[in-house]
Amino acid sequence: MRNIVILTGSKIRHLSFCKHILDDKKIKVLKIFSQKENLMDKHLFKNKKKLISEHIKERDLFEKKFFKKYLKKKINEKMINFHRKDYLSSKFFLNKIIKLKPDLIIVYGTSIIKGNLIKIFNKKIINIHLGLSPYYRGSGTNFFPFVNNEPEFCGVTFMFLDVGVDAGNIIHQIRPKIKFFDNFHGICNKLLSEMFDVTKLLIKNFHKIKNKRQTNVKNFRYYKTKDFNDNTVKKLRKNFKDGMLKSYLLNKVYRDKRVKIINQKF
Repeated sequence: MRNIVILTGSKIRHLSFCKHILDDKKIKVLKIFSQKENLMDKHLFKNKKKLISEHIKERDLFEKKFFKKYLKKKINEKMINFHRKDYLSSKFFLNKIIKLKPDLIIVYGTSIIKGNLIKIFNKKIINIHLGLSPYYRGSGTNFFPFVNNEPEFCGVTFMFLDVGVDAGNIIHQIRPKIKFFDNFHGICNKLLSEMFDVTKLLIKNFHKIKNKRQTNVKNFRYYKTKDFNDNTVKKLRKNFKDGMLKSYLLNKVYRDKRVKIINQKF
């Protein structure tokens, strides 16, 4: 049995992820540390743009529907610790983790972690990055591929956490199973659901994982939170309306081959 610690956010998708892992009898969750503040959402609501607000409301609605089976489940209060930004980089937190002695630390949806945690738990921290690294970096790494009419760049990257931003050695990557009739939020939630299952698989087969390196990409795309605005939401909607998914799926094999991803074989 693997003893793990989960470092995550506090949105429906994050807590649903924790509940999904907790359901597995072959994985023992020692503690969950949930970060309250979501910096991207804070920026978006501060701007109060119409299309952005609609997009976020749609996202939250889809998450409630998609992960409704987890909403009624509660996490034991002794199991979870809610905290603010920078707590994960504190000495107090580091001492707590050292005392817990986890086999693995799973990171999904937190702010950047600094300090000695990475050094002490080297190659024992799996970071779940929503996006295909290193092709898309920064914010909205599964949003902007659809804005740029590049669905083949959407996915999830499992990597070892290091001191760089999404720069660790890659363990495994997946793409969403896209259908002609899908919309953006549906694709993202299906991808999250698959990520939940793959995470459990990686935890239980951690001893079989072969260390990989990131593909060297010179012309990667990098976006900041400010790039997520009404214009990019409008462009995303237009691409879906104009048949972006149909065009992609008709040429999926060719387009996916051009964007290499890393896989583990167990």
